[in-house]
Amino acid sequence: MKVWALSFFVLILSCFLKVESNSSIYNVIDYGARGDGHIDDTKAFTKAWEAACSSSSSSSPTMQVPSEMTFMIQPLYFRGECDPKQINVEINGNIVGPKDPSDWTCYDGCREWIHFEHVDGLRVYGSGTINGQGQKWWDLNAFTKAWEAACSSSSSSSPTMHVPSEMTFMIQPLYFRGECDPKQINVEINGNIVGPKDPSDWTCYDGCREWIHFEHVDGLRVYGSGTINGQGQKWWDLNALKISNSNNVYLTGLSFKDNPRVHVEFKGSKSVYISGISIDAPGNSPNTDGIHIGGSTDVFINDCSIKTGDDCISMVDGSSNIQISNITCGPGHGISIGSLGKHGAEDKVENIHVSDVVFTGTTNGARIKTWQGGNGYVRDIVYERVLCQEIAYPIIINQNYCDHEHCETQNAAVQVSNVTFRQFLGTSRKETAIMLDCSKAVPCKDIILENIYLRTTHGHHAKSVNNNAHGRTQGLMVPVIPLS
Repeated sequence: MKVWALSFFVLILSCFLKVESNSSIYNVIDYGARGDGHIDDTKAFTKAWEAACSSSSSSSPTMQVPSEMTFMIQPLYFRGECDPKQINVEINGNIVGPKDPSDWTCYDGCREWIHFEHVDGLRVYGSGTINGQGQKWWDLNAFTKAWEAACSSSSSSSPTMHVPSEMTFMIQPLYFRGECDPKQINVEINGNIVGPKDPSDWTCYDGCREWIHFEHVDGLRVYGSGTINGQGQKWWDLNALKISNSNNVYLTGLSFKDNPRVHVEFKGSKSVYISGISIDAPGNSPNTDGIHIGGSTDVFINDCSIKTGDDCISMVDGSSNIQISNITCGPGHGISIGSLGKHGAEDKVENIHVSDVVFTGTTNGARIKTWQGGNGYVRDIVYERVLCQEIAYPIIINQNYCDHEHCETQNAAVQVSNVTFRQFLGTSRKETAIMLDCSKAVPCKDIILENIYLRTTHGHHAKSVNNNAHGRTQGLMVPVIPLS
């Protein structure tokens, strides 16, 4: 009887010890990991860590990654402080990161992949391999390093950062800073540059407002035969290429496709030359201006093809001395000045010359748009030699812009003066081909329309509307519009 009792006691004790021993091992498989190298095992790793870190059954628990398996995980942050005085992480299997940078989901800008913090008594060991699959990530660092080398070059007065042809480079948002040592710096893009496919895969330093941003880079030349593709179908809220506070800048030859927001933006710059670029985005993509100019002077844009979901070219406050010629635009919202004067702002745009443009299927052709209640001026503007093909509103001035249905009439307005529309030919999808809707308190003045021939797409007579616009007409006028 005593022998039986002793044997029973030993059996119970051995079972207890076995349970106690097993309870100190936290195998990621037990928490749902698949270990096939493809399925995301991040949550299983997190659960196993949390169990080990909070363990009260052992003073030295072990989170275990078993051998002969491969676990794909996103960036992980293993936080302490843990209850046990010692905690072990035994890695005998293989841990890999996502294959493509666009597949990474980061909480901290992708600065770390596996991060332990505030974990006293940590032991990490095993025979496994941790493989970040970083080949494609190195493209990102390579762009930054190449720029830094070119920008600081002392061996050449005109160094070139080169993106080779027949290759595609996936990059996260990049900020190319000046001021550079050389007086001229070239960026030759013959290969293709693409952004991450999904918005959740972007890693941004500024809230994802720009993708490729040059700032304080005088003498910048950006050119080549490559394509810059933001892959923006899933989100349309990011400017693709921004060049700010830079002088004597050339942008030539490149193609831009499906960028999330504005394709090319110039801000606070002088002596800008843009030629031979193409921009292609769907007509229903929101806020995807082709070329957006603000606070810049002496800008020359010619020989460009633009298809987009917003303005082909837009000019806002501080734009002056701008020449635009030989442009095809459509789909899109036309070539626009504005909007200006929002929230009572004082905005100024002057000396704009637009010529030799073909609009096809656009919402607007030549447009000036200002908010009620604004201040400032739009003056010395010329649109001439324009072909309109099925445009909703070929010529439009809207000095009473409001973005909701019921707006109170305000006495203040941005002054619109000395504007010429000359040699417009083509068709309008709407019955009203010319719309001049000016402020009663601050009328448009010195408006000239010369040699205009616009009919509806069905061949009918188009109409015109004039509210508070003063000036004159010259030559052929179809439709007739009274100006005084």
